[in-house]
Amino acid sequence: MAEQPANDVQIERDLAVVLADGTRLSGDLYRPAHHQPGPVLASYYPYRKDDIIGSLFEGCRIRLCERGYASVFVDMAGTGASEGAWRCFEQIG
Repeated sequence: MAEQPANDVQIERDLAVVLADGTRLSGDLYRPAHHQPGPVLASYYPYRKDDIIGSLFEGCRIRLCERGYASVFVDMAGTGASEGAWRCFEQIG
């Protein structure tokens, strides 16, 4: 079960992260409600943010926000709610 955020945490779900090639990735942004500049922690996994892995770390992301850290959890291309093709084993270079 996902933990309910405290009043000082804002959650924006399914934000579009647009890559240089136009591919739209889907991410959830957790941030302190005070909107002051601060550090952002980025998570980018082939595990869907709306699946079990997302719910397992919901409480951790909320606690980080309460301590002043924003975090974004993004589905990799071709996974979850993100567009594109997942190329896990494609050779780079």
